[in-house]
Amino acid sequence: MKKIRYLIWGIFSSFLFSKIVFAAGSAKLNFCEESGVQRAFQILGYALFILKIIIPIIIIIFGIIDFAKAIIASDDSAIKKSTTTLIKRIIAGVIIFLIPTIVYFAFELIDGYSSDDSTYYKCINCMTNPTKCNPNP
Repeated sequence: MKKIRYLIWGIFSSFLFSKIVFAAGSAKLNFCEESGVQRAFQILGYALFILKIIIPIIIIIFGIIDFAKAIIASDDSAIKKSTTTLIKRIIAGVIIFLIPTIVYFAFELIDGYSSDDSTYYKCINCMTNPTKCNPNP
């Protein structure tokens, strides 16, 4: 459990205390203009869309199975264990739903994001709305 706390703190602090540095002040990052990058974000968007449907179903099915086994065994420790397992699965499912928000936050950290909003919006749009994304040929 301590390893997970240190990992989360490390990721959080790297975002919180990092500074973005550009070699040239007028340099623009136009990687979202590339059709391959937009296609990659679109595929990621479809994968997240599918996961958002499948993950809750899997969590419910495994929760029912675990609780049924614990109730049949009539063991209080098994019921507590299945409860903690269900809570961990729910937390993992919530993290899957937060991935687009985390990516959007990462784009917010990019220096000059607000001035180049239209460029980065293509990447965000391809991930959050994969059906409305049209990668350039």
